[in-house]
Amino acid sequence: MFSGQARLDGRSDLYAVGCLLHHMITGTPPFATDQPALLASRHLSSPPPAIADSGVKVPQPLQDLVTALLAERPDDCPTSAAEVYTALAPYLPDANPGLAVRRGLVEDPCRPFFVPQGLRPV
Repeated sequence: MFSGQARLDGRSDLYAVGCLLHHMITGTPPFATDQPALLASRHLSSPPPAIADSGVKVPQPLQDLVTALLAERPDDCPTSAAEVYTALAPYLPDANPGLAVRRGLVEDPCRPFFVPQGLRPV
């Protein structure tokens, strides 16, 4: 996705969510460097570091979700923000996975979730 050769869709935003989750969980971005060209190169050609490699212990399903969000091939990524929210729900305080897929209001693409949440300490 990062190379710009494939057609972009919402999964490129989910890649960014994966980068943010990795940073939130480990305390460092997945490809930490202060050199922009090296940063782009790592996003394009390096596999993302596993959360376990940082020494942080998280449940395997959460680690698998972050790995899927950072997958290089779009077909290996979650397909929607609702799918990601549902996978994150067990780790969120008072999360209701049904809220992510409930329809009724016009969905604002800038705010895909009805109830914003943050990760709960594990």
